[in-house]
Amino acid sequence: LKDANLQARTLRLAPHSLFCIMSHDPTPLLSPIPVASPSANNHATHRTRFVSAECDSATNAGGQLSMCQSATLGSTPSLTRRSDPLIRRASEEVVLDGSTLAQKFRSQKRMRSMPDMRQENRHDDVQIHPKDQAYLHTLHEALIRRRGDSEVFDENSVIPEKALDTWGAGGSWHVYCMLPLVPCEPGFTTRPMMVCPNLMDADKFLARQEVGAINTKGQKGNNPAVGQDACSLSRLKDGWEVFCLMDGHGYDGHWPAQHSCRTMPYVLQNNTGCWTMLKQGQVSAALLHAFDKVQANLVYESLAKDVELQVAGCTALCILKHESEPRVWVATAGDTRALLLVPGHGVVAQTIDHKPNIEGEKERLEQMGCEVTFIQHEDGFVEERVNLKGQDFPGLCMSRSLGDLAVKDNGVTHSPTIVEWGFQDKDQAYILAASDGVWEFLKSETVAHMVLNALERGMTCQEVVESLMRKSRETWRENEDDYCDDITIILSPLRTKDEAARARLNHGSTCSACCGSGLCSLSSLFNGKNKRPEKVAKS
Repeated sequence: LKDANLQARTLRLAPHSLFCIMSHDPTPLLSPIPVASPSANNHATHRTRFVSAECDSATNAGGQLSMCQSATLGSTPSLTRRSDPLIRRASEEVVLDGSTLAQKFRSQKRMRSMPDMRQENRHDDVQIHPKDQAYLHTLHEALIRRRGDSEVFDENSVIPEKALDTWGAGGSWHVYCMLPLVPCEPGFTTRPMMVCPNLMDADKFLARQEVGAINTKGQKGNNPAVGQDACSLSRLKDGWEVFCLMDGHGYDGHWPAQHSCRTMPYVLQNNTGCWTMLKQGQVSAALLHAFDKVQANLVYESLAKDVELQVAGCTALCILKHESEPRVWVATAGDTRALLLVPGHGVVAQTIDHKPNIEGEKERLEQMGCEVTFIQHEDGFVEERVNLKGQDFPGLCMSRSLGDLAVKDNGVTHSPTIVEWGFQDKDQAYILAASDGVWEFLKSETVAHMVLNALERGMTCQEVVESLMRKSRETWRENEDDYCDDITIILSPLRTKDEAARARLNHGSTCSACCGSGLCSLSSLFNGKNKRPEKVAKS
């Protein structure tokens, strides 16, 4: 175990054929399996990631097997038995870390599929049988053959990739988190952001907008897979501001999350139906229509890029606000959560996580061909999964999502729940959105208390989200040892200081249309004053 040159060796650790694949590659980014420091006394205390399986020849011949892809072995599959409580208890004999029993069972639950580079935290207990994998790939191939079918994909499903960077008209802008250039990402990476049009540094730009945003990958051992959270912040040419936060799952789950974050504001601005409904004040209808179009484009583009979305997708949260409106609209599909915070009041509203145990969600799923399974772990943790009836996939932890085509006709809808929040003292209200990496161990009230206290002490929104991210990571360390989910946070006042000032100065004036479009805001980036651009002033 201490051999520094050991590369992808298969070791027999127990009579029951408990295998692990070790790597001490000198390049951390290419090390497929997390390896911790070995004990100086006993190799049995060496904490590593492994697949627990009774994989001797006799068991393989008659047992029910599942596919586990190893990055070290390329595309060569290795077969493992799906995890069950007996196997978890057998693995306890190998992983001895001195932590409490409850923590150990929780950590093992997180770790079991870590060597499988195609799996992500939401699917870490789901090992898909080869027969099921073949079936899912057949569905994907059938969809590829229908790509030219106008009944399946209309021309509005197509969004030219270059168009996603076309911002600036009418004072519009778009800020998004950039994916790594290579398909791997170190743990605890904070992603840089890009502004369209390329006006200035993204951090300075968001500071001027008084918005805080951070997109970080978690730490899942030394797993170099790309983090699967994504976010974007945009201002449309008519003054609407759009904040999106997506949390991906499944193999290549980062792709639907990133793509949806970029297409959602584009659709709201450029789709004729969405644009018309926003102008008419039908905001909820515009959001429903936008989610339909984003889902359709996600499917269309996945075929062009050969990304399988049968058991991969993302949660979705979209916030719409306008400085002239005393309300904010929030659309959610999945368990990404948003809070409305008011100093002195705390949490005045929050979205509902779409979990399969919610009665209305569970009823819809079961009526349309899915089943919800509940697994009680020995530490009291209840695991809830959504599968096709009679099958062992996809094992979703949420009841709504974008993507996940295998269950789209069976109740896992992409249609969001939309809430409309209003508050009289709007100038003092904030909206906070975060992925489940924050909410796993922190309650909404706790987060609200932390955020509002920090703002009261004079911290900026960006400083607050960074502080909340660090606190969330601490709770993961306390509960899950070396496992931490991806964490993404957005914090914004419902009305910035500039917007509040313009609302007071321009009440009833002809300038309101200009300011509402964001042109004054953009001009201030260049001259430091909230003046209208000369061209607009002349008009």
